[in-house]
Amino acid sequence: MMNKNLLIRNFMVLKSNYINYIILMLIVPMIMYLFNIIPYLNEASKIWSSVGLWISSCSICSYIYIYQNIKKYGLGNKIFILNSPVSYKSILLSNVIVCFFLTLIQFLISYTFTLALNNVVLSVFDCILLFFNILPITILFIAMALFFSLFDKLNLGLFICAIMSLSVMQFFYLFPSFKHIQYEYIPVVGVLLNCASIFNNDSIQFSSLFLMYIISLLLLSISLIIVSKIMESKNER
Repeated sequence: MMNKNLLIRNFMVLKSNYINYIILMLIVPMIMYLFNIIPYLNEASKIWSSVGLWISSCSICSYIYIYQNIKKYGLGNKIFILNSPVSYKSILLSNVIVCFFLTLIQFLISYTFTLALNNVVLSVFDCILLFFNILPITILFIAMALFFSLFDKLNLGLFICAIMSLSVMQFFYLFPSFKHIQYEYIPVVGVLLNCASIFNNDSIQFSSLFLMYIISLLLLSISLIIVSKIMESKNER
């Protein structure tokens, strides 16, 4: 069960470092827009790539937040909270919940950014629907960050995350040329197509979204269990 005090503590820590995270959430979409959208002279391509930017920005920022916060709980680090009676799973889960909040903020910042530059406008309902299609992809990156935070000392996982995010942006750049191909049986591609469909005012595949949530939450649960078990074995209370 989630410890409310632990959740409040993590939000307070977030508040104390809010300037760093605001800078991060502003810089990431700017850099991605500069190198992945501006070079395309086709205005339609810029607009389609904006959808990829929303997904990629949320994924990268979520990965960075989880990696940085869980890494300090790494093997051999003496941190007060690790010696508290709170379970390791609760410690990890509280960080994940705060990360969901940051994902929402990052989505709103990225959307506002592209709105100002490309005049991309969606209704409130479409924004909500789009966010809930982006969320399972972000959960995958959170699961990766949890696992890599204890083993990847050089943060090579961020490089992998960046490559995957750039692939998402290229997917939306090329989307108009192959949007009629059927990919419903590949959940992650189905969710990406859902995001494009929302943007294009078309119907979405709820089966792909549902399956993607199952896969993402399953992988997140596995990562939480593995990382908490490792923390328990390496940190004596």
